[in-house]
Amino acid sequence: RVHVFYTFAVVHNTIAHKQQHSHSSLSCDFNMASATAASLVARSLVRSAPMAQRRAMSAVAGESYVAATEAEAAHAKGLTSTWKNISMFIAIPGVAVVSYLSFFSLDHPTRPEFKDYPHLRIRKKGFPWGNKSLFHNPELNALPGDGYETEAHH
Repeated sequence: RVHVFYTFAVVHNTIAHKQQHSHSSLSCDFNMASATAASLVARSLVRSAPMAQRRAMSAVAGESYVAATEAEAAHAKGLTSTWKNISMFIAIPGVAVVSYLSFFSLDHPTRPEFKDYPHLRIRKKGFPWGNKSLFHNPELNALPGDGYETEAHH
């Protein structure tokens, strides 16, 4: 409706402008202006009909969207409580049990006896920083030909 009133205002201003500038061809301009106005009104009515239909469809789509969003929120609320319970009653006690077993209950593994096999620890060229690897642990990593640097602690 706003578009139709705007169209009439534009046509009225066009007619008034034509009347001020040209008095001789007033009837021709008026006929042309009325034809333009009729054309614009017809176009605006044709455009406004599908808009009303689209608005009605978007209202239905909006209601279904709201319903779907509310259903998804309810589903998410249920899943949130499920995962909260899983975290509180399974995950946290599980981490506590594994921590206890690894630090207090279980024995540390013993290191294997060093055997100088010729196919292990082959180094054709030494490291620039010496005979030890970059992340060398003297208790667990054996040196080629020498074996472990320290005795096993246990």
